[in-house]
Amino acid sequence: MEEFFTRQKSNEGIRFPLFLPDGSPTEHWLLVLGIDSDAFKEAEIVAKRAMIEASKIDDDKARLKEIRQIEIRWVASLIADWSFDLELTQESAVKLFTEAPQIYSEVDKIISDRRLYYQKKQKSSASTSPRKSNSKKRRQAQK
Repeated sequence: MEEFFTRQKSNEGIRFPLFLPDGSPTEHWLLVLGIDSDAFKEAEIVAKRAMIEASKIDDDKARLKEIRQIEIRWVASLIADWSFDLELTQESAVKLFTEAPQIYSEVDKIISDRRLYYQKKQKSSASTSPRKSNSKKRRQAQK
């Protein structure tokens, strides 16, 4: 039965390497949780409630802008750690996704690909453990 379990691996996340817009590799990475993670399930509830509220906005442009922000916050909640010197917070992750939409698009794609969380770890992506940070403590403190 355990071979069907996905929650633990999804909670561990995968290390996702970041590339510059021209495709050049960098030393930067994100630790991304999956859609079966506890964080995703919690963020899903928050996002659905926010979507209901956003649907009440009369102005089409304002409503779409709010829905986009809800989606970005939802995906940003799945960043468990990163290589940037800046502290990982909900706001800093949202800023990254807002100002670098190419990164948002890639992360949005990988979170739902369960196979990525079960592949043999490769040197370029998930092999090395992420450096220690206080992001897990920060996320726990937000609860």
